[in-house]
Amino acid sequence: AKCKVHLDPKKYTYSIDLTQEVKAMEGKPFTISGFMLPLEPKEKFTHYLLSKRTPTCPFCPPGEPNEIVEVFSKKPVTWDEGIVVVSGTMKFTSNPEMGLFFQMQDGDSMSTAPYKEKNKLPVF
Repeated sequence: AKCKVHLDPKKYTYSIDLTQEVKAMEGKPFTISGFMLPLEPKEKFTHYLLSKRTPTCPFCPPGEPNEIVEVFSKKPVTWDEGIVVVSGTMKFTSNPEMGLFFQMQDGDSMSTAPYKEKNKLPVF
């Protein structure tokens, strides 16, 4: 289910057209995997982004707005450079300046995914 992302080149803001399939996920539990991008300058944190693309590779482009989920976890977590798995509740948000449209509330059950397991972060 790919949502159409638009960039306004004059305002430098994003907008998104959600598909019906994605809209149906609002308020429902879901599990995803991806790479962590901490948003708090702490050893342990509860607010971070989960991206389909690794933030540590200098050759990898940054994730698209429909490939990133803003996570609010129940308990503080520590950064992991590998792929992590997180479960929580889907919530839609609108942050056109940052290109953030998807949130996970009450993120839990964070674990490191096995290396051989592919990144399962959906492209919304």
